[in-house]
Amino acid sequence: MIVTVPENIPIDYSIPYEQEFSFIICHKPLEKDYFQDISLRQYITDQNVPGCIKIPNQYDSRIYGEVGFWKWIATQIRDCDRASLLHYRRRLPFSMSHVVVAAPIKLNCSVLEQTAFFHSPKLVDAMRRALPPEEIQILKGNLIYPYCIAKMPRQVIWDFVNFIEPRMIQIFKELGCPTEIESLKKWVANDETFCKPVNGKDTRPEYQARIGGFLGERLRNYILDYIFTTKPNGSS
Repeated sequence: MIVTVPENIPIDYSIPYEQEFSFIICHKPLEKDYFQDISLRQYITDQNVPGCIKIPNQYDSRIYGEVGFWKWIATQIRDCDRASLLHYRRRLPFSMSHVVVAAPIKLNCSVLEQTAFFHSPKLVDAMRRALPPEEIQILKGNLIYPYCIAKMPRQVIWDFVNFIEPRMIQIFKELGCPTEIESLKKWVANDETFCKPVNGKDTRPEYQARIGGFLGERLRNYILDYIFTTKPNGSS
């Protein structure tokens, strides 16, 4: 079962958080610890942030988004049945038996149209070439699940990573872009479709280079709408 909730909802501190391991992504030093009530927590980063565990370079989120963190987590929780991935300012409530994600955002266009407008039509073309028709059909809908934060059983984490990672790699191949962050920034900066000035669009190369993060949010639409909902508790 999938449970969707607004981010940062009021927290019930009587809930036994110690029954799951929480990993909190930090991209800068924490000004405030929002997670003191969670006993089993680790602060993780793929950059140099004091007080955080630095994960290996092959999981660099600047290329692969939160999927890189999820893959690293899947290799770390051998003795824990569940884990959560949260942002340093965003959290979700506890649930022992369900997949918990942030509530979807309803767009006034399809996910594919939104991706083409705010990122690039080239990215959508690459997605169409890389993904089977039934997955493209889901992306013609208008719901998007933001952030890629979630609470999931361990097996579901592997399902999530094993589903998204090969599709993401294939989309990168179809797009013909580099997968090293500094090269990717230069690549999008020189591509007029990614950095074309449009009202409301963030054209900074360092933002548009976060292709993996954008793909992770969109590809998990198919998982949440189809794969997990056909399995009890989101398990295999």
